[in-house]
Amino acid sequence: MHSCASEIAATAFAEQFAAQSEKPPSKDKDQNEFSNLRAIGKALAQAEEEVELAHESAAALGFGKGQPGSNDAKKDWCDLQKGAI
Repeated sequence: MHSCASEIAATAFAEQFAAQSEKPPSKDKDQNEFSNLRAIGKALAQAEEEVELAHESAAALGFGKGQPGSNDAKKDWCDLQKGAI
């Protein structure tokens, strides 16, 4: 997996984990389980959307397999995602 895509996915899961940790646990174990599954679903959907957007952005800038250029595509793509460009 691409390292920047991994960072995007990890961030999405960390955000949902943090939000889930702030909620007081329910006495109903099933309710807790469903709440955790919803958080996982949200994180997965968010990560999928953001990774797809990042891949589209990189392709639009001419980065990726088969693209000509002397740029360090991996570094430039990561910098773009971090807002450094």
